[in-house]
Amino acid sequence: MATAAVCTPREHPHTRLLEPGWHLPTLNPHPTPCPSRCSPRPPCRGGLSTNKRRKLGAAAHFRLFEQLPVELVERIVGHLDVEELWRLRRVNHAFYALLQDPRLYGDVSIPHLQHLDPHLVAFLPSVLSGTRHFSLRSCPSSTLSTLLPACSSHLTTLDLSFSGVRDLDLVALAGLPVLDGPGSTASRRQGGALQNLRALRVKGCRRLSAFLGQLCPTDGGAETAFPSLETIDLSWSSLSLLPLPLSTHFPRLVEFNLSTTPYLALPHLADALADVPPQLALLDLSHLGLCARDLRGLGSAAGDAHLAAGDAVLVGASTRSPARSSPAMAGDARPPPSLSSPARPALHLVLSGNDALTHQSLAALRHHWAAPHSQWAGRRPVEVEHSPVLLESDDEDDVRRFVEMVAGVVMRGEGEEEGRRSRGERGPEDEEARARSALSSR
Repeated sequence: MATAAVCTPREHPHTRLLEPGWHLPTLNPHPTPCPSRCSPRPPCRGGLSTNKRRKLGAAAHFRLFEQLPVELVERIVGHLDVEELWRLRRVNHAFYALLQDPRLYGDVSIPHLQHLDPHLVAFLPSVLSGTRHFSLRSCPSSTLSTLLPACSSHLTTLDLSFSGVRDLDLVALAGLPVLDGPGSTASRRQGGALQNLRALRVKGCRRLSAFLGQLCPTDGGAETAFPSLETIDLSWSSLSLLPLPLSTHFPRLVEFNLSTTPYLALPHLADALADVPPQLALLDLSHLGLCARDLRGLGSAAGDAHLAAGDAVLVGASTRSPARSSPAMAGDARPPPSLSSPARPALHLVLSGNDALTHQSLAALRHHWAAPHSQWAGRRPVEVEHSPVLLESDDEDDVRRFVEMVAGVVMRGEGEEEGRRSRGERGPEDEEARARSALSSR
């Protein structure tokens, strides 16, 4: 049988290396290959040809973001702020449904409300029930009256500094008092948003005056509205009333800032300082016009039961207050703490800006607090922070020396300035004036 052989022209070695969509020109029978695209590939290590294309495997399986476990999604979106979450939920319906969960909005911080979209402000009340840390500074009262009622008992940190918050807003946040029936006393509604609050900052809120007195009634049968509060900042506010005694209404208070509260009467403040919470570590009383007489009664109303309660908190075990055997022992010195008991933390007392205090009066206060007959003796040491420049005493000679010292510093500065000008040297004020004149000439 005859065998026929069909000879076909050999394929150009570079045509297989061309990408799809590329064709060699037909007019030139011997085209010149492009060195950048048609350079021959180096042989493999095994000597096999590399003309064959690598086969791709099967498509990898993947899961959509909205199909991930809820725990993983919470950890991912936890790195986004509330504005980014609000934009993300508008991508599609899947994200919209996913980001409706209030648990994803545990930290809501809005430093500048005027730059936010009004639709975002309208959206916030639907998710604030899961918020733990809420910061809304410089916010008007109209917006706060809409957002604060949406908070729940999950709230642990509330920062409303320099905002228009009112007493009624915080009272409503704690739960409005309702009447159980005709002739019954008012009781606080269960599930208020302040029962787990640990930090309250209302610095610079000029519309607050007596919300603490409304939330902390004086009758002993009522429960405190702040059982877990550890930090409260009332500085630069219009507060005029404090709940008494402080240790009853703030049993876990650690930091208390009352700096620059001009409407707080000094006699009322002295009564409040007579019974401070046992765990208080920082007390800021700066710029209040205090004198040594106002601070002598620090902790004077707290008895042995209060001291024993503080020891129980520090040690971590329940202890009973020691009973006094006779009234004659009331002025006796307390026994020193045992060596096995942990050291009590010092009370840091900030008294900056109280110009009536002197070095002599502060030394007398420290001696009074450490005296055996003092109610503060045996509790904790007191660390006082005061202004850098104080009078030595109220004596006329000390006052005159202080005035002469200040006047000498001023005169010395003026003399140095005159000497510099006489020598033709330029001081910082001259350089500033020269720069200002150069700018005005331009």
